[in-house]
Amino acid sequence: MTMPTPEQERARIAGVYSAMSDEELGQIADCGDELSAVAQEAFRAETSRRGLKMAIAPPEDAR
Repeated sequence: MTMPTPEQERARIAGVYSAMSDEELGQIADCGDELSAVAQEAFRAETSRRGLKMAIAPPEDAR
């Protein structure tokens, strides 16, 4: 099996996030410090598209 390109992975994650409710995205934000850089980018794009004001939680050691 071949590894997806970063663009393919970004599109896949964007599709997952676009199917989530606002509440589900909020749960993602709460543990967002565990997301890859690509997933964080897709999260920010989706919340921006929806006009949501959600921030990704900082890493545990920064809290």
